[in-house]
Parts: sequence; structure tokens; C-alpha cells
Amino acid sequence: MRSSSPIASLAGLCTLLASLPSGAAVPAAWIGGHYCTVFNAAAPYVIVLFHGYLVEVANYYPLAGRLAELGYATVVPRDCNSDAALGCAASWGKDVSAAVIQWAGVRPVAVVGHSMGGGAVMAAAKFTPGIAAFVAMHPAPIVSGVSWAKVRGPILFTTGTYDDGTFGGNEVGVTSPGRALNSYNDAELPKALINVKGNVHASSVAATGDEWLAVTNWLSCFLKQTSPSCEWVRTQMCNSPNLEWCYHFGVQSAEMNMQAVHI
Repeated sequence: MRSSSPIASLAGLCTLLASLPSGAAVPAAWIGGHYCTVFNAAAPYVIVLFHGYLVEVANYYPLAGRLAELGYATVVPRDCNSDAALGCAASWGKDVSAAVIQWAGVRPVAVVGHSMGGGAVMAAAKFTPGIAAFVAMHPAPIVSGVSWAKVRGPILFTTGTYDDGTFGGNEVGVTSPGRALNSYNDAELPKALINVKGNVHASSVAATGDEWLAVTNWLSCFLKQTSPSCEWVRTQMCNSPNLEWCYHFGVQSAEMNMQAVHI
């Protein structure tokens, strides 16, 4: 039996990768010492998607694929997923975000995360410069690092009326709607918050309906700098009857600043 040559094998791999659709995952890669899966790696805009506590990372691949189909290179870090993950979440958010900024080159970067990953996003918003937008879905602020550091904008928080708080219950639990509201109130501008009626803690893994609309328009506004998306956030987002709460502050000023840059 004749074995194939390394050159032929490499050519076959390149042919396979070239045939994959834009939303397909490329083989796992090390980015700054973090083991990641990357979707649509060559896209002109980059998103980091941080997973939740002790959740199978592959559960987030469908969401990553949907973001990739919208024209984003979506990086899913696969580390910080042990019993000790809560203790590394803040440094994970900072370090992965900084590493992806280096990997992205001149491309703008946003960070998105769910639950513990939402806390990692808040840590990046406190400590990692050079990020264009933040989205913290049903976040756990307690794992975001020191409380005295301010969360920078532009940041969108999402939560749901049926979030059980993960630990501690719906009223005061670590991912409760009240925690998201407090985080919104403490964050710097621009910022927004939605509380979707009926959404449970895990709703963000699928991210449908009003949450998906808010997340995608927020990213389009601040990462792609698309004016109609900024206008949607400012004038349409809070009109939905499916939202228990909806707030935003500083979006119009930020949009005007972006427009001035492009003049």
C-alpha cells in the first residue's frame, strides 16, 4: 500500500478548507495560548464569543455560526471550562480579548459572552483597551474582577424575566435581572439593557427574538458602524411589547461621533 505524500495531504486539506462555507469552523487554533475554534476566520470584523460556566463549549457553535453568517470572524475560546473556571473568568476575559486583538490585526474586535462569559466580557470592558463593542448576555458580574473598575461602553446587557439567577434565585442571584440592571446603571456610556419577558438563563445560547435583534443591531452599530442599526437601537429597540425593561443611554452621541470620524 502506498502512503500519500505530505505535500499531497496538505493540498487536500487546503482544498477541503476552501470548499467549506463561510460560516464553517476552521480547525481549532491557538490564539495567544488559548485553544479556540474560529468561524469565518477571514471576515473583516471579529467577535470573541465567551461560553458559560461548565457548559459544553460546542453548545455555542450554532450561535457562533450564525454570527459568522452575518460577516463576522467568530472566535470561541475553549479553555476556562473546569470546576475552577469562576476563579479564572476575569483574567480569561482580559487575556483572550487582548490576544484576539493581536490576532485580528487591523480588523475591529467585539466581545460577546453568556453567563460567566458575560462576566468575562465585563472584565474585558474594564481592563482591555481597543475593543469596539461589548455584549454581556445574562451576565455574572461577580466574576468580572474588582468592583471599583468601571465597565466601559459601548456595552449591551441582556437578561430575562425567568432567569433563575443561577445561584441565589431570581431576585438576588448572581445572574438575576437585578444584577444586570445594576451593571447597566454602573457602566459608562454608551450602554443599553433589555429584559426579555419569559427568557430563561439559557435563552442566550440560542439567542432568538428580541435578544437576537438587540445583539445583532448593537454589533452592527458599533463594530460595523452602520447608522441604520444605531438608529434601530435608539428608536425601535424599546418599542417591543416583549420587553419588561429596555433602556439605552449615549447611543445618539456615539453615533454622531462615528459619523464625524467618517466625514
